[in-house]
Amino acid sequence: MKRAFVLTSSVLLLPLLLAEISPGDSSCRALWLFNLPCVTPNRALVRQVLAWSSKICADEQEKCMYKILATRRSYLEVMHTSRDLNRTTLMYFDFYPPESPKFCKIWAYSVTSPFSASNTNDFCLFHNLFQGSGLTDAPGYREITNEKMCPSVSSATCFQGDQLSTV
Repeated sequence: MKRAFVLTSSVLLLPLLLAEISPGDSSCRALWLFNLPCVTPNRALVRQVLAWSSKICADEQEKCMYKILATRRSYLEVMHTSRDLNRTTLMYFDFYPPESPKFCKIWAYSVTSPFSASNTNDFCLFHNLFQGSGLTDAPGYREITNEKMCPSVSSATCFQGDQLSTV
């Protein structure tokens, strides 16, 4: 059984780890862990994306103009459009294992096009969704990334201190 889990995990994560991006794009990868069934964070993220789907942004541009492109029990695809910088970010969330009653691992990957070195916020787009949905207070919450996985994490202005675990 353990071998099947490792093989299945590898198959699910391989596209996230090997995904190619164009030279003019930026990308970010991150992992979140919860002591909850995956249906809970999946629904919370869907609700948050819908809440931030308006074209009217209050103070922060990252907290609006989200759109759900696809949703399944084990997968969520979201697009964010920056209103000022004319760029889009595609975000992919894989929820694993989708049927577990007590644990959820979410691998996420984003691609932003076109890349803007002066204003990368890939990590903040993820982090804001998790924070806005209340998932940062959920049981077993852990956010894991580093500069290799997500170059924008080092300059992220949305992040507040001790919640981030780097690998």
